[in-house]
Amino acid sequence: MRTVVFTGEGDAFCAGIDLGFLESIPAKERGIKVPTMTADGWWNITACPKPVTAACDGPAVSMGAEWTSHSDVRIASNRARFACNFAHRGLVPDTGAGSWLLPRQVCLQPALRLLFSGAWLLLSKRSNSAI
Repeated sequence: MRTVVFTGEGDAFCAGIDLGFLESIPAKERGIKVPTMTADGWWNITACPKPVTAACDGPAVSMGAEWTSHSDVRIASNRARFACNFAHRGLVPDTGAGSWLLPRQVCLQPALRLLFSGAWLLLSKRSNSAI
């Protein structure tokens, strides 16, 4: 069986969406126009017919953190850290990953803490972790 593995470039997995790009979309259309879904309404990553692994080495922030939750498997180095810091930007996690997927992956209360506070989720420094 073949799989898809995606990583970031350099010292980060993904710092989130380009806010300049987001600013170019009228506010009423932002959740609709951000290119994270297929024409059928499925998230691009979850629509992949092959297992998808997010290999995280460094920060995964906002949209980057959401992309990891879309993945079937998340592998994180000891440098990986995750934050849903939409609240710091006055934004909502509008792809549904924060409101739908994250609570199912980490339970409701931890998901709400991460989403409402924008706090960093740090992993153990002992060894690589699969989350």
